[in-house]
Amino acid sequence: MPDGIVLIVDDDPIGRMSLETLLKDERYKILLAATGKEALAHAQEFPPDLVILDILLPDLSGYDICKILRSNKATEKSYVVMITSMDSRKAHLEAMQAGADLFINKPFNFSAMRSLVEKVITKPDDNK
Repeated sequence: MPDGIVLIVDDDPIGRMSLETLLKDERYKILLAATGKEALAHAQEFPPDLVILDILLPDLSGYDICKILRSNKATEKSYVVMITSMDSRKAHLEAMQAGADLFINKPFNFSAMRSLVEKVITKPDDNK
């Protein structure tokens, strides 16, 4: 039985694979999505404990997805980490306004990401 569910949303297949490879040895159920619509479908079926969400996607923006997750009772407490190659204060501010818990620029430190995932997944639900 997995310890938690991690939804990885990135339109870049290398980005998705890198994160999946980073976490595959852990005891998490990992869901992968290349589009916003795919991400929302996964989140509806398997509400994630953690969403690693790229901002730039082909259909919906990561900001829009985050807002939708926050407005849904099943996913409102999912921990959302927005990742992007856009290095700007505006992107950071928009991510926080959309309801993200954390904003990380690409490229990111893989060991720090693994530690973050472990910390988020092992948190009690009332502390998310």
